[in-house]
Amino acid sequence: MHRSLTLVIDDCVIVKAGYTASEMGTRMNQYIRDRLAELTGEEDTEATIARFRTLSGQGNSNGWK
Repeated sequence: MHRSLTLVIDDCVIVKAGYTASEMGTRMNQYIRDRLAELTGEEDTEATIARFRTLSGQGNSNGWK
């Protein structure tokens, strides 16, 4: 079952969250759903794997391996 949720969030936070979600290859709505699921311990395994694949290789190790 899905329900709608209305949040009041500062404009700057919304813009930054949108950029962060975009960099992760997702939309802000999905990003927030994933974080709430993670927070409640009901994170979807497939979402975790997808997020891992999205983030893999994007870090800056400054030459460290």
